[in-house]
Amino acid sequence: MLRRIGTYLTRPQFWIFFIRSYYFFRIIFLAFIYIILPLDLIPERLFGVAGFIDDILVFGFLIL
Repeated sequence: MLRRIGTYLTRPQFWIFFIRSYYFFRIIFLAFIYIILPLDLIPERLFGVAGFIDDILVFGFLIL
């Protein structure tokens, strides 16, 4: 399954469609808003490193 995802993500057709679509800009915007806003699923103040890992994971899921 990872190999299939890797080959799909390396195709130029995927990136051309993804960048030209409105979906790309909406996802990038939501990812940056999530990182900037103080609201969080796992706050950094309470959980330390786990909060930063949460931000990285959510950002990664939004990008993919």
